[in-house]
Amino acid sequence: GGNAYTIPYVTDIISVPLDNSNYAISTAAVPFMGIVLHGCVDYSGSALNMAGDVMYEVLKSIENGASPYFLLAYSNVEELKNVGGKLSDYYSVNFTTWEADIVKYYNILNGAIGDLQDAAITNHSVVTAFKTNTHADAGNEADEANMLFAELRTATALVESTSKAYYAAVEETDKIVSDQKNADAALTAENAAKAAFTNAKTRLELVKDLIKRNAVSNVVSVTYTADNGKTKTFFINYNNYDVAIEDANGNAYVLAGMSFVEKAEVNGAANKIANREDVTALIPTTTNLGEFASANEALEKAVASGNANSIKRAREALELVLEQIRTTTSNVAKITDSNGDVVYINYETSAVIVKMSDTEYQLISAQSYLIND
Repeated sequence: GGNAYTIPYVTDIISVPLDNSNYAISTAAVPFMGIVLHGCVDYSGSALNMAGDVMYEVLKSIENGASPYFLLAYSNVEELKNVGGKLSDYYSVNFTTWEADIVKYYNILNGAIGDLQDAAITNHSVVTAFKTNTHADAGNEADEANMLFAELRTATALVESTSKAYYAAVEETDKIVSDQKNADAALTAENAAKAAFTNAKTRLELVKDLIKRNAVSNVVSVTYTADNGKTKTFFINYNNYDVAIEDANGNAYVLAGMSFVEKAEVNGAANKIANREDVTALIPTTTNLGEFASANEALEKAVASGNANSIKRAREALELVLEQIRTTTSNVAKITDSNGDVVYINYETSAVIVKMSDTEYQLISAQSYLIND
């Protein structure tokens, strides 16, 4: 129980806190103790064999750079439960029971951070990750994540390109004005470039919001840096399910639940996007939604009946309803993959109606996507 001033005088520290309190008021855990201590003094968290979830503690040890620590008894373990008091808490200390697991967990930690004892923790961050599509075909678990990662790159690139175009237009206008020439055409071009830049920034924020809505928490990265400048980064997934993260090439990599991987070993599956385009969609009011639902249901029934006249009348009735919707948006993306499957992504903060074909219209909820395979 020594305080901070005792640290320079000890050889090892045990029971260092490796996690936050996990109370509702806590938003995240940062390996502060590891950042301060690693490379300076040896330390460990709580005894692994006393933890409710051993693998969770192992992952926390990797995130914090902590050594494995076990509290064990070789004989007379059964007597502990008869003593009472605090000793009865040591219900999981039998060496014979734990021997194989001690070797297993030691090897996991030693293989990950055994060669980093003198390195410092130099970076720690939350990783954008998506829960994988568990009902997808084998090998396609990361398809949706690949799509979202690609959309973020596209939106970011659009902001960069429109920004350059806008500032170039401003510079051109300023030059024409300084030369005392007519700048009307240049001002028109500048305003158009500014509008494109503004729209691109708005789209990027919408993309980030949608990704935040679909991303999962409890996935982090931690980086160690040695004195020679070499770095080693780990991605750690604390969830009990698989997640998809982005590799260095922008492809989605599936990281198993309650596991970790070194960044150098991350090699994701290439995305299958064959085509991407922005489409115009309608933004209905509450009244429009009710009318659309009724007319669209009538069209679906007509199509199911196969009667050409019924289909024609139902389609015309639906088109009359759609003509009453005055607000449109281009913040909807249509993505087609190499298998011919189509995904519509609605970045708007309200529901939209998208025309799929002459006889099919779909309502897509706000900040969500629809897979049409």
